[in-house]
Amino acid sequence: MRPQLALLLGVVAVSFAAPLIKLSAAPPLAIAFYRLAFAAAATFLLARGRPGRLPDRRARQLATLAGLFLGLHFAVWIASLRYTSVVSSVALVTLQPVIAALASRLLLGERLVRREVLGIGLALAGGAALAAGDFGGGGAGLYGDALAFLGAIFVAAYFLLGRVLRRTLSTLTYTFWVYSTAAGVLFVLALAARTPLGPYGAADWLIFAGLAVVCTLFGHSVFNWALAYLPATSVTVAILGEPVGAAFLAFVLFGEAPRPGQLLAGTVLFGGIAVYLSAPVPAGTPPPQGADRCASKAS
Repeated sequence: MRPQLALLLGVVAVSFAAPLIKLSAAPPLAIAFYRLAFAAAATFLLARGRPGRLPDRRARQLATLAGLFLGLHFAVWIASLRYTSVVSSVALVTLQPVIAALASRLLLGERLVRREVLGIGLALAGGAALAAGDFGGGGAGLYGDALAFLGAIFVAAYFLLGRVLRRTLSTLTYTFWVYSTAAGVLFVLALAARTPLGPYGAADWLIFAGLAVVCTLFGHSVFNWALAYLPATSVTVAILGEPVGAAFLAFVLFGEAPRPGQLLAGTVLFGGIAVYLSAPVPAGTPPPQGADRCASKAS
């Protein structure tokens, strides 16, 4: 299959995540747990029962921390869809690349060129405008926006850790250990919150499986595969099509038509991310990994 076609199919696959979650009557923590548990099991099978071992103590520590952040990301992002619209939730969580850039600047001392600063400013302004538009709809929408933004912070931390781990680990090894850890974190959170993990109807089990297989394996795994054949920036820009696909599906399934203000704010947000991604990489900078300059979010 041509990488460009695979990339298009991957975008379509991840676009189903938010609508599928909205269709499920299960609690958010249960949805998150089964999505990661099923994805870990599927990855184990794809590796033919040999996903590989983490080479040393540092790798184990980083993978555990990455899994923790991934689990927290799914916990809060999936919960956000109970309070705010698909458009706002998916758009706000897409802010993760600019959050990762700011974290790299503050924590690692990485310099930002002028175009990157402009892109970050536009993206954050668009995100703030989205939240401001939901403010008039009551506290629930704003709470959902806050959860989605928190999800962007957690997934940005997950990707920053992935920058280190994926230099030495294969995709299957990395994803298996991170998905397994995230599932364990979500299991503990579900027990602590007394969230029932069953029984559920057949429709919910199909949704759990769809999130794991379609959105995670056919979505994010395809993105990782495409990175071997296409520039990382091309893959990342293509992933920005996910909110568009999710918004279309939300309109078809739930009648959620984006408001004019949402469309304008979303355009500013995505335009800012595109400006950030178009900035030249300084000379001497190592080529980015799949998770570097904003690979996909983990929706």
